[in-house]
Amino acid sequence: MVDISWAIKKRYKERLERESGTIIKDPGGKVRVCLIYPNTYSVAMSNLGLHSVYALFNNDPRYLCERAFLPEGSGGIKNWNEAAEYEKTGTRLLTLESQSVVRDFDIIAFTASFEKDYVNIPAILGLAGVPVFSVDRNGSHPLIIAGGCGVSLNPEPIAEMVDLFLLGEGEASVGAFMDAFEKADNLGAEAVARDEYLKDFFSVPGAYLPAFYDFKYDGDRVVSIEARAGAQVPVRKAIIDDLSLAPMPVSVVTTPDTSFADTVLIEAERGCPRGCRFCSAGFIYLPPRWRSYERIEEAIKVGLGRTGKVGLVGAAISEHPELKKMLGLASSEGDEMTVSSLRADMIDAELLGLLKDAGYKTITIAPEAGTERMRRVISKDITDDCLLECARMVNVAGIRRIKLYFMVGLPGETELDVRAIAELTIRVKDELKNGSVAISINPFIPKPVTPFQWHGYGGVVNIEKKYKIIKSMLGRVKGVSFKTESAKEACLQAWLARADRRAGRVIAEAARVGLKRAIKTMAPDALKSAERQRTEDEILPWDVVDHAVSKSYLWKEYCKGVGK
Repeated sequence: MVDISWAIKKRYKERLERESGTIIKDPGGKVRVCLIYPNTYSVAMSNLGLHSVYALFNNDPRYLCERAFLPEGSGGIKNWNEAAEYEKTGTRLLTLESQSVVRDFDIIAFTASFEKDYVNIPAILGLAGVPVFSVDRNGSHPLIIAGGCGVSLNPEPIAEMVDLFLLGEGEASVGAFMDAFEKADNLGAEAVARDEYLKDFFSVPGAYLPAFYDFKYDGDRVVSIEARAGAQVPVRKAIIDDLSLAPMPVSVVTTPDTSFADTVLIEAERGCPRGCRFCSAGFIYLPPRWRSYERIEEAIKVGLGRTGKVGLVGAAISEHPELKKMLGLASSEGDEMTVSSLRADMIDAELLGLLKDAGYKTITIAPEAGTERMRRVISKDITDDCLLECARMVNVAGIRRIKLYFMVGLPGETELDVRAIAELTIRVKDELKNGSVAISINPFIPKPVTPFQWHGYGGVVNIEKKYKIIKSMLGRVKGVSFKTESAKEACLQAWLARADRRAGRVIAEAARVGLKRAIKTMAPDALKSAERQRTEDEILPWDVVDHAVSKSYLWKEYCKGVGK
């Protein structure tokens, strides 16, 4: 019999006491779903997608949905090493709400947004006592499903770990999945019975069942994708046309134990009309859709009533036509409100005044590139004059800090473009007078379903050289701080972002020994693959998904960007 650690249960109950909005349901007669964002509690609970799916399952009286997380190391609540407690006691992974064994649930549902979290999936399954690969599971195991932005872009790196993906927007697929699960026969222990059972989900919008698809390869290239037993290829992702007909994603649970402490997050819009060539959010969520002011106003008032803090979420929130009215709801009450992104060309003095009244102390802008030429390449047409005028207005508004996001390693980038990042930063600092500027520089990572999906990663050595150039120019500039992402870590992410399903075995090994070591021993050509330029006619692993944006259109945009 497995020992259950009373220390873990005690800490989970303490964590629940710090939450507000937790859904506790009687499990009697219900389908039990364990929802997992593959990271620690503090990271997972900052993800609005987790809250949205949590509500979608729990709003159905037939279902009970509880949460589980990657155990935290030292530095968690009260410096408790949760991971060590699990290892010491041999306890299987438990859910938060009822401290029940995850292995005993009917469904384990992962929602994943970032490739770097993929390594945590086999680690979590192992801790739960569930075989990592679908082929090794039978009717005694939970059904493993997955969704979210990351896997919707390219499900293949974890395809052999997942029984069923729900690709696209959860509002358009989760309800149909729940109906299908209720009607499906119980999963049999034999492989044949298992395949017959999984066929019952073919009709669910956005359902992708990897077991029915065969990929053939030549080196790191896919040469063919074939579907069996009536499965469709490509699988069209699920899209909800009218957001007003769907529940609004809002933080169901608030807690002080996240980066958005006691903040109610609200999705005010979805998608972006700008079409920046590096940005997957600008293509995977097409067409851009704005929620009505009336619905957002209601959600804001409820959120401010709950905690006094609201965060408006969206890829292009600064372009919502009613943003100023929304911010006014907070400033008039003395509450706090944040927005997820701001475009420099949408900022004016009135907006800055509202942001300051709403509690803003830092204005965050993403020029992405140091020169206007480079910004035209990536289709982010913001001029230097616009950025400097924005800094002037921020200074006049009395806000003393600006944060700037840049990328290096973009297609067609020259050393002059790299130096211009530092030069532009200094000019912004000059306009901010006595304020400070923080810059964050990340390597460009080619993402699926973008015009730059064919481009190669810039190379670790080259990226690090560009970092050194910028650091040498800014090292002695007062009031400027500098942060970079590891070029090596970004290269690993670049490989995972465009990998095929053979990466699953590497990911599983990485959960045991670390991603760098696993790649070195099992996929020595992975980093070379990350840097490789893809060709126009090449079959890409994510071509198994119809993302509702044509490959030919993306290619034309790529050619425009790089001048082909």
